[in-house]
Amino acid sequence: MPLLLLCSLCTLFLSACAGRVIGPDELESVVESIWVLERIEGKHPLRPQEPNAEPITLELSGDGRAVGFAGANRFFGQVEITPEGEIRFGPLGTTRRYLDEPTGLMDQENRLLEILSEVDTYRVHDERLILFRDGRKMLIYRASPPPAQPDRKTTPG
Repeated sequence: MPLLLLCSLCTLFLSACAGRVIGPDELESVVESIWVLERIEGKHPLRPQEPNAEPITLELSGDGRAVGFAGANRFFGQVEITPEGEIRFGPLGTTRRYLDEPTGLMDQENRLLEILSEVDTYRVHDERLILFRDGRKMLIYRASPPPAQPDRKTTPG
């Protein structure tokens, strides 16, 4: 009986480790999607109060670029991402806009950029990109629907 328990635990452990590896198609969906911030350190993010305010986003490209919108400013930089679930952002540059409404937005933006520089692993689950630091869930992004394609009507010529 103890041997069966040990084998079961080993199988469970190996399955959990294997769950960290994603296939090439899933990795492509990570790097070719627009991700909208849903949670920052477990909290809903603040957003500007402007009508039609742009969501806080992250876009990762297959050539190692990261771009996004952090609430007031755009950011850009380098990222390394592997199918094994590792992710590392290089230094991120930003534009220099300041918003005082809502209160705390600029602090949140600074914290978001700080967290991006610290994350080390990611998971994709239920159309969510979850970024971790030392095993702790730091940021949750949801996949944004693809932009609507313009209706291309052809006229007989």
